[in-house]
Amino acid sequence: YYITYAKELKQGDSELLDPDNKRPYGVSKITIGPYDEIFEKLYAGPLATLDETTSAGREIFIHNCMSCHAWEQDGLGGRFSNRIVPILSVHAQYNAEYFKNYVYEPSKFLPDVLMPAHPHYDDAKIESIIRFLQAVPQK
Repeated sequence: YYITYAKELKQGDSELLDPDNKRPYGVSKITIGPYDEIFEKLYAGPLATLDETTSAGREIFIHNCMSCHAWEQDGLGGRFSNRIVPILSVHAQYNAEYFKNYVYEPSKFLPDVLMPAHPHYDDAKIESIIRFLQAVPQK
């Protein structure tokens, strides 16, 4: 779970992405620090210059998806899910339709899945997440 102090936000602020879906599952560590230092990897290399849609996907990913999904095995992000960013990136790259439907209603694919449904995300939000994950460099 990450707390940054780039600017002060209060509960219910319209700038807080996905306020109804903030559930810090399995939090075992809290990191406090400057946004640009904590998330430096997500703004470097090929991710330094993204178009508006892809950039919006990065923000959604940081402020929601990373609560559960780690960027890499032992790095930035949550540990609640075993699907780290490189795995999500492959799904987004090669099966975007599956990815979209899974985000909307994961229990349709895995009945005992822990991931919550995201019916409040419209196609544009999910498309922006997909575009961001497709931009993630493959190792």
